[in-house]
Amino acid sequence: MSFGETLKNIRKKHKDSLATLAEKLGVAYSYIDRVEKGSAISEKIFTKLLEVYQEDEDELNLSYLEKTVPEVILDKLIYKNDKLTVTTPTMKAQKFKTYIVNSLGDGSLLSDYKIKELIIPMGLSLKKKNFCIEIEGDELEPIFYENDTLLIEETSESWQELNKKIVVIEKGDTRILRKVEIVNYEPLFFSLNNIYPPFPLDKEMKLLGKVTNLLNRNLEKIKF
Repeated sequence: MSFGETLKNIRKKHKDSLATLAEKLGVAYSYIDRVEKGSAISEKIFTKLLEVYQEDEDELNLSYLEKTVPEVILDKLIYKNDKLTVTTPTMKAQKFKTYIVNSLGDGSLLSDYKIKELIIPMGLSLKKKNFCIEIEGDELEPIFYENDTLLIEETSESWQELNKKIVVIEKGDTRILRKVEIVNYEPLFFSLNNIYPPFPLDKEMKLLGKVTNLLNRNLEKIKF
Protein backbone atom coordinates (compact mmCIF):
# COMPACT_ATOMS: atom_id res chain seq x y z
CA MET A 1 0.00 0.00 0.00
CA SER A 2 1.33 3.45 -0.95
CA PHE A 3 1.74 6.29 1.53
CA GLY A 4 -1.14 8.17 -0.12
CA GLU A 5 -3.45 5.18 0.29
CA THR A 6 -2.40 4.78 3.93
CA LEU A 7 -3.08 8.45 4.61
CA LYS A 8 -6.49 8.28 2.91
CA ASN A 9 -7.52 5.25 4.97
CA ILE A 10 -6.44 6.90 8.22
CA ARG A 11 -8.17 10.16 7.32
CA LYS A 12 -11.41 8.34 6.60
CA LYS A 13 -11.09 6.33 9.80
CA HIS A 14 -11.09 9.61 11.70
CA LYS A 15 -13.98 10.88 9.53
CA ASP A 16 -11.94 13.87 8.35
CA SER A 17 -12.68 15.40 4.97
CA LEU A 18 -9.88 16.70 2.76
CA ALA A 19 -10.77 20.24 3.84
CA THR A 20 -10.83 19.30 7.54
CA LEU A 21 -7.39 17.68 7.46
CA ALA A 22 -6.02 20.50 5.33
CA GLU A 23 -7.18 23.01 7.92
CA LYS A 24 -5.49 21.03 10.72
CA LEU A 25 -2.24 20.98 8.75
CA GLY A 26 -2.45 24.55 7.50
CA VAL A 27 -2.38 23.64 3.82
CA ALA A 28 -4.82 23.75 0.89
CA TYR A 29 -7.14 20.73 0.58
CA SER A 30 -5.78 20.21 -2.96
CA TYR A 31 -2.36 19.53 -1.42
CA ILE A 32 -3.77 16.64 0.62
CA ASP A 33 -5.60 15.38 -2.46
CA ARG A 34 -2.33 15.32 -4.45
CA VAL A 35 -0.49 13.46 -1.65
CA GLU A 36 -3.20 10.82 -1.48
CA LYS A 37 -2.90 10.37 -5.24
CA GLY A 38 0.87 9.79 -5.07
CA SER A 39 2.65 13.14 -4.77
CA ALA A 40 5.42 13.47 -2.19
CA ILE A 41 4.64 15.01 1.17
CA SER A 42 7.07 17.54 2.61
CA GLU A 43 8.96 16.67 5.79
CA LYS A 44 7.41 19.68 7.56
CA ILE A 45 3.83 18.63 6.72
CA PHE A 46 4.57 15.01 7.54
CA THR A 47 5.75 16.05 11.02
CA LYS A 48 2.48 17.94 11.53
CA LEU A 49 0.54 14.94 10.26
CA LEU A 50 2.08 12.75 12.98
CA GLU A 51 0.87 15.24 15.58
CA VAL A 52 -2.67 15.18 14.16
CA TYR A 53 -2.89 11.37 13.97
CA GLN A 54 -0.78 10.39 16.96
CA GLU A 55 -2.47 7.03 17.45
CA ASP A 56 -1.55 6.09 13.87
CA GLU A 57 2.07 7.23 14.12
CA ASP A 58 3.60 3.78 13.61
CA GLU A 59 1.57 3.03 10.49
CA LEU A 60 2.32 6.45 9.00
CA ASN A 61 6.04 6.17 9.79
CA LEU A 62 6.42 2.77 8.16
CA SER A 63 4.42 3.76 5.10
CA TYR A 64 6.46 6.95 4.73
CA LEU A 65 9.75 5.07 5.13
CA GLU A 66 8.78 2.46 2.55
CA LYS A 67 8.42 5.29 0.05
CA THR A 68 11.57 7.24 0.94
CA VAL A 69 14.16 4.87 2.43
CA PRO A 70 16.18 2.35 0.35
CA GLU A 71 15.16 -1.27 0.98
CA VAL A 72 18.65 -2.21 2.20
CA ILE A 73 18.21 0.27 5.07
CA LEU A 74 14.54 -0.44 5.61
CA ASP A 75 15.35 -4.11 6.30
CA LYS A 76 17.41 -3.00 9.30
CA LEU A 77 14.63 -0.99 10.94
CA ILE A 78 12.98 -2.44 14.02
CA TYR A 79 10.83 -1.15 16.85
CA LYS A 80 12.54 -0.80 20.20
CA ASN A 81 10.76 0.71 23.19
CA ASP A 82 7.96 1.83 20.84
CA LYS A 83 10.39 3.80 18.67
CA LEU A 84 11.97 3.02 15.33
CA THR A 85 15.66 2.26 15.50
CA VAL A 86 18.30 0.78 13.21
CA THR A 87 19.83 -2.57 14.04
CA THR A 88 22.75 -4.41 12.47
CA PRO A 89 21.75 -7.90 11.32
CA THR A 90 23.48 -10.70 13.24
CA MET A 91 23.09 -13.26 10.46
CA LYS A 92 23.56 -13.34 6.71
CA ALA A 93 22.90 -15.75 3.85
CA GLN A 94 25.79 -17.20 1.86
CA LYS A 95 26.07 -19.84 -0.85
CA PHE A 96 28.49 -22.76 -0.52
CA LYS A 97 29.64 -25.73 -2.55
CA THR A 98 28.15 -28.62 -0.56
CA TYR A 99 29.33 -32.22 -0.88
CA ILE A 100 27.46 -35.27 0.39
CA VAL A 101 29.03 -37.89 2.67
CA ASN A 102 27.23 -41.20 3.34
CA SER A 103 27.31 -42.01 7.04
CA LEU A 104 27.71 -45.74 6.23
CA GLY A 105 30.76 -45.13 4.06
CA ASP A 106 34.46 -44.65 4.78
CA GLY A 107 34.13 -40.86 4.82
CA SER A 108 34.63 -40.33 1.09
CA LEU A 109 32.70 -37.37 -0.28
CA LEU A 110 30.60 -37.73 -3.41
CA SER A 111 32.41 -36.08 -6.31
CA ASP A 112 29.38 -34.05 -7.38
CA TYR A 113 28.35 -31.07 -5.31
CA LYS A 114 25.35 -28.77 -5.06
CA ILE A 115 25.15 -25.07 -4.28
CA LYS A 116 23.41 -24.57 -0.95
CA GLU A 117 22.44 -21.24 0.63
CA LEU A 118 22.97 -21.22 4.39
CA ILE A 119 22.53 -18.71 7.20
CA ILE A 120 25.79 -17.82 8.96
CA PRO A 121 26.82 -15.32 11.67
CA MET A 122 27.74 -11.86 10.34
CA GLY A 123 31.09 -11.96 12.12
CA LEU A 124 32.17 -15.20 10.44
CA SER A 125 34.95 -14.36 7.98
CA LEU A 126 35.06 -16.90 5.16
CA LYS A 127 37.43 -17.58 2.28
CA LYS A 128 36.55 -18.67 -1.25
CA LYS A 129 38.00 -22.17 -0.72
CA ASN A 130 35.66 -22.93 2.19
CA PHE A 131 33.00 -25.52 1.43
CA CYS A 132 30.35 -27.59 3.22
CA ILE A 133 29.54 -31.24 3.81
CA GLU A 134 26.02 -32.59 4.25
CA ILE A 135 25.54 -35.80 6.21
CA GLU A 136 23.44 -38.52 4.55
CA GLY A 137 22.09 -41.25 6.84
CA ASP A 138 22.06 -41.73 10.60
CA GLU A 139 25.14 -43.87 11.31
CA LEU A 140 27.07 -40.95 12.83
CA GLU A 141 24.56 -40.22 15.60
CA PRO A 142 24.83 -38.73 18.18
CA ILE A 143 27.85 -36.80 16.82
CA PHE A 144 26.14 -35.81 13.59
CA TYR A 145 22.56 -36.31 12.39
CA GLU A 146 21.13 -36.78 8.91
CA ASN A 147 21.14 -33.54 6.87
CA ASP A 148 23.57 -31.82 9.26
CA THR A 149 25.65 -29.36 7.26
CA LEU A 150 29.28 -28.86 8.33
CA LEU A 151 31.49 -25.92 7.39
CA ILE A 152 35.02 -26.83 6.28
CA GLU A 153 37.62 -24.07 6.58
CA GLU A 154 41.26 -23.96 5.54
CA THR A 155 43.77 -24.27 8.36
CA SER A 156 47.53 -23.95 8.80
CA GLU A 157 47.54 -25.95 12.03
CA SER A 158 49.96 -28.84 12.45
CA TRP A 159 48.73 -32.42 12.75
CA GLN A 160 49.51 -32.29 16.46
CA GLU A 161 47.29 -29.21 16.80
CA LEU A 162 44.56 -31.02 14.87
CA ASN A 163 44.54 -33.97 17.29
CA LYS A 164 40.95 -35.06 18.08
CA LYS A 165 39.57 -32.75 15.38
CA ILE A 166 37.61 -33.63 12.25
CA VAL A 167 39.28 -32.82 8.95
CA VAL A 168 38.89 -33.29 5.22
CA ILE A 169 41.90 -34.71 3.40
CA GLU A 170 42.50 -35.40 -0.25
CA LYS A 171 43.98 -38.70 -1.41
CA GLY A 172 44.39 -38.77 -5.17
CA ASP A 173 41.02 -37.67 -6.56
CA THR A 174 39.09 -38.50 -3.39
CA ARG A 175 38.13 -36.18 -0.55
CA ILE A 176 37.68 -37.94 2.78
CA LEU A 177 36.13 -36.83 6.08
CA ARG A 178 38.06 -38.28 9.03
CA LYS A 179 38.97 -37.68 12.67
CA VAL A 180 42.66 -37.08 13.48
CA GLU A 181 44.25 -38.89 16.41
CA ILE A 182 47.93 -38.73 17.27
CA VAL A 183 49.26 -42.20 18.05
CA ASN A 184 52.96 -42.64 18.87
CA TYR A 185 53.54 -39.05 17.71
CA GLU A 186 52.10 -39.76 14.27
CA PRO A 187 48.62 -38.86 12.93
CA LEU A 188 46.11 -41.59 12.20
CA PHE A 189 42.82 -40.91 10.41
CA PHE A 190 39.78 -42.65 11.88
CA SER A 191 36.37 -43.09 10.29
CA LEU A 192 33.60 -41.34 12.21
CA ASN A 193 31.36 -44.41 12.18
CA ASN A 194 34.14 -46.71 13.51
CA ILE A 195 33.39 -49.23 10.74
CA TYR A 196 36.54 -48.74 8.67
CA PRO A 197 40.13 -49.08 9.91
CA PRO A 198 42.29 -45.96 10.36
CA PHE A 199 45.07 -45.18 7.93
CA PRO A 200 48.35 -43.29 8.45
CA LEU A 201 49.61 -40.11 6.85
CA ASP A 202 51.36 -40.46 3.51
CA LYS A 203 53.11 -38.04 1.19
CA GLU A 204 50.26 -37.97 -1.35
CA MET A 205 47.70 -36.73 1.18
CA LYS A 206 46.68 -33.07 1.27
CA LEU A 207 44.85 -31.31 4.09
CA LEU A 208 41.87 -29.37 2.67
CA GLY A 209 40.47 -28.05 5.95
CA LYS A 210 38.86 -28.83 9.27
CA VAL A 211 35.27 -28.81 10.50
CA THR A 212 34.70 -25.50 12.29
CA ASN A 213 30.95 -24.96 12.41
CA LEU A 214 27.62 -26.76 12.25
CA LEU A 215 25.61 -24.52 9.93
CA ASN A 216 22.40 -26.50 9.67
CA ARG A 217 20.63 -29.12 11.78
CA ASN A 218 17.11 -30.50 11.60
CA LEU A 219 16.09 -30.69 15.27
CA GLU A 220 13.33 -33.17 14.44
CA LYS A 221 16.04 -35.77 13.86
CA ILE A 222 17.27 -35.59 17.46
CA LYS A 223 15.91 -38.24 19.82
CA PHE A 224 15.98 -37.84 23.60
